[in-house]
Amino acid sequence: MGENTTTAAVLGGPEALPPAAERASSSSFMAERATAVEEDDEPQIELDGLAAALYMAKCRDSGLVPIQNGMIRFQQQVLSEHKGTSTVGQEVRLRDAGLGPRGGQVLCKYLATPVGLDLHGNGSLGDAGAGALLPLLEHGTVRRLDLGACGLRHDFAAALSRYVLRAPNALSSLTHLILGGTGTGVQRLNELRQVPALLLVLQHNCPRLRVLSLSHNALGAGGDAQHTVLALAALLTQSSTLATLDLSRNALGHAAAPLLQVIPLCPALVDLDLGGNGLGDRGVALIRKGLATKSSNDVVAGLTGTIAEIAAHAVSLRAGPRRRWESQMTPTPVRLQRLVLSSNDLHAAGARNLAALLSGPSHLRTLTLADNAFGDEGATELAAALCGNRTLEELNLGNNRLHHTGAAALAEALRTRCSLQVLRLPRNHLLDAGAFALAAALPASSTLRLLDISSCRVGDSGAVALAEALGSNRSLRVLRLHDNNITEVGGYRLVSLLQAHLTDDRASGRQMGGIHQAHRVLIRHASSFCSAPAPAPAP
Repeated sequence: MGENTTTAAVLGGPEALPPAAERASSSSFMAERATAVEEDDEPQIELDGLAAALYMAKCRDSGLVPIQNGMIRFQQQVLSEHKGTSTVGQEVRLRDAGLGPRGGQVLCKYLATPVGLDLHGNGSLGDAGAGALLPLLEHGTVRRLDLGACGLRHDFAAALSRYVLRAPNALSSLTHLILGGTGTGVQRLNELRQVPALLLVLQHNCPRLRVLSLSHNALGAGGDAQHTVLALAALLTQSSTLATLDLSRNALGHAAAPLLQVIPLCPALVDLDLGGNGLGDRGVALIRKGLATKSSNDVVAGLTGTIAEIAAHAVSLRAGPRRRWESQMTPTPVRLQRLVLSSNDLHAAGARNLAALLSGPSHLRTLTLADNAFGDEGATELAAALCGNRTLEELNLGNNRLHHTGAAALAEALRTRCSLQVLRLPRNHLLDAGAFALAAALPASSTLRLLDISSCRVGDSGAVALAEALGSNRSLRVLRLHDNNITEVGGYRLVSLLQAHLTDDRASGRQMGGIHQAHRVLIRHASSFCSAPAPAPAP
């Protein structure tokens, strides 16, 4: 059988052979499997053979001695994550599998026209292993490529660029390119360099790209940070399909200014993650200025210098005549719906700019501002803007130095017709006073579905007030109170209140699945408070 010949070639190659002590048993094990099945089962042999070859390569890369039980467990892992039994025309998913450079070589030898390669979290893969995968792109069948947290360094971006220039159709079907993110266990985050040339190649040779992730790549620490930002701005303004861009945790700082300014010129951008880039209040001012500008002529006039800089950079990379670039950078209706600005050293001034943005016409549905320093002043500014906003559905102000004053301002916004469905306030200093304010607003809210005040130093009285307010609220489904100062007395009081709400809801025929689940969780927690019977509530 042809596939068995391929399997034998991979397993018998010099890069995949186990040590001599294990070679005979491993080879006989695979031979027995190959002869024990009929022709109709050949796809299963194919995938099993790939798993066995990858296991041998993994052992060689890590210096471990392969054993048969280890091979069987690894095969089971591969089969459980795989959608089918064939390696032809399938999406291969091997996340956090411990693959190294030889693993990349085995995949290249064994796979045929995959539609997806998800190798996220294989921190030992490195430039050599990822480079070995490039021939799999030749036929242009790959739609998703995920090499996040694979230990990529300075050579891979350039290698991918060169390969695509030699095979122009290699990325013709690609919609998702993930070169950032974190893994589990022992991680090796990517540190890509020579990214501008890759971005230029994507612009000209990847017409269907919808999602691009370059997070956790320390792009701001590289010498080409400014050129990278300009190339990103050029890609975004020229692409009619790129909807999601993740640049989080790159410490771009002020170098990100050109990208922030051209947001109104990005025709497809819907989801932008800029968390962990140290943009500061100045960066938020640039975002607000771009998104809040109403006149197309004003946009072009305000960005003349930036557009010229991007065009000049594109011409320097042989991307076409400067005149064509400048003429194609025209304002489009801003479609941005999700904006992440966590960990950007934002203060009250940044909150004022964001509040001004929310007060005007906006399509934003999710705004994530966790791990900044807005304080009560910033929260008050945002709360005032929420009172007249009818589009924002989720707001995250976790770990922003909020106290009861900020909570009271947000509670006042909940009393109005604001559209918030999710409000996240974890890791602030709300105390019971903040919980009281939020509890008082719950009966008037008809849209809020999730409220998170975990780790906010809320005590028994504040938690009980929130639980009592559930009786007058018909929208809230999730209330997060974990890691607060709730004692056993408060815990049992919460259980009894939820039990009462459940009885009332059953009588009225109301569906309260979220409350049922919360009740079960609280019962488990209450039983762990102490071994004695539940104490009577305080009078």
